[in-house]
Amino acid sequence: MKSFLILVLTVLATITSTAQSTKAIWALYNQKQYAQTIESGLKALKHQPYNGEINLAVGRSYFDTQQYDKAIHHLQLSTKTNNLDWVRGWAYNYLGQCHGELKDEQTAQHYFKKCITLNATKNSVASSKRLLNSLKTKEYLETWYKYETEHLIFHFQDTSAIDNIQDYMRVREIAYENINVFFEALPFKKIDYYIWAKPNDAEKLLGRTLGWASPKSCTIHSSIHQTRGHEITHILCFYGMKPTYPSRLINEGIAVYFDQTNRDYMKVAQKHLDGQKLDVLTYWENPKTWSDEYNYTVGGALIECLYKHGNAEQMKALLANQSIESARKIYPAFDQIMDAFQQELNNR
Repeated sequence: MKSFLILVLTVLATITSTAQSTKAIWALYNQKQYAQTIESGLKALKHQPYNGEINLAVGRSYFDTQQYDKAIHHLQLSTKTNNLDWVRGWAYNYLGQCHGELKDEQTAQHYFKKCITLNATKNSVASSKRLLNSLKTKEYLETWYKYETEHLIFHFQDTSAIDNIQDYMRVREIAYENINVFFEALPFKKIDYYIWAKPNDAEKLLGRTLGWASPKSCTIHSSIHQTRGHEITHILCFYGMKPTYPSRLINEGIAVYFDQTNRDYMKVAQKHLDGQKLDVLTYWENPKTWSDEYNYTVGGALIECLYKHGNAEQMKALLANQSIESARKIYPAFDQIMDAFQQELNNR
């Protein structure tokens, strides 16, 4: 009886230890500490090589750092039938993404369909449906006019509405170079820049309105007349600053600030508010309290203000950690700066 009790206690201790280890590894992943996730995960896998949750965390970390072959190995281990359905579902999803990045679209479609059929979680299924549709859309995009510059690969749905295609590409290439003086980013490949002549087509095929950037895939989808620097900034900021604790206000604000229009951002924000009183710190922490559009107008003005009261290194530090707590550490007079900004913003 005593031996049996010891055995039971040992098993329970092992289960508890495994659960704690798994939780700690996922905490690292959720903080985007991918190298640490991989290191801790691999150590844990020496003792439990077929643990589905840990293999999934390691596999996703390899995917997020563009190490697709290594990601596939661990994701495959996560698909074993004895693993939890949610683990298998997300493993299928990320296997599809890995094979998509490796240009094996047929295998990618196979895994997205397996995720959809398993129907383990709402989010994994929605993601797989969207990505499966993207692969089909990709076939259509490959029929577009394609031109390449030093840092950008342009794809045009229709060039008839553009007066001078060479000038159009040149000003965006210059924008990239000007913006990257600040970010010093090294994206893993040239940016695929899709220019839609018919925005409604984009919404139907991609499921969202223009324009937007996908930094992880180095892709931009834009209308013809969108500002030349906004989406490029999103990608260069992602690779140059590697943001943690992102804030929509700061993230969109920096893209507006570098959009190459050189507007008076405070005047733009004041005009957009049109007399409404917006509490900037509350909005920073919870952007759902007001319209999403203020992330652009007020965000641009805020970045301009902080730049005036600081320097490039302080701005880079803020972009790396975009929380208010971080800002207070970076800018010694942060509260005074914000009080003055708030007063100017609300006193048009």
